[in-house]
Amino acid sequence: MYVELDPNLICFSSFSVFGLDRNSATSNFSRGGGVLMAIRSNLSPFLININSCNIEQIIVAAKIFSKLFIFGSVYLPPSIPLQSYECHVSSVDEIMSIHSLPSFILLGDYNLPNIVWSSENLGLVAWTNYIHNFFGTLLDFVFSSFNEVTASSATSPIVSADV
Repeated sequence: MYVELDPNLICFSSFSVFGLDRNSATSNFSRGGGVLMAIRSNLSPFLININSCNIEQIIVAAKIFSKLFIFGSVYLPPSIPLQSYECHVSSVDEIMSIHSLPSFILLGDYNLPNIVWSSENLGLVAWTNYIHNFFGTLLDFVFSSFNEVTASSATSPIVSADV
């Protein structure tokens, strides 16, 4: 279930906060999880309804200088079926086609430790993340319509990093 959270509950008073809690349909784990996104309220962000694919993903749109931007957050647990990845990609593709290829940034924990990520520019999408976890693998990924987007470690993380 998608929710727009009360930003005052989590100290984001000038932000609209959107979240999707972990539940039995999205994970076998009973603690933690879910995805959360906070976007400045003055950008008038709104949730885009998508097929959740029984995975933890949210997509939010906002207008910045009269241009539509799409922001997404996804968590895919380890060892999920290929169909879940395919459904996620299909959901993103549908949003891109409906909104005429807007500017977008999609952040995710894809839990694909054995894949070799590439930093090639494939036209519409560039991916850039060079931050390895404790085991030396890249699990998180950034998809973007901007070539200049990069990922960096948080200087003051809210929670501890995955290990």
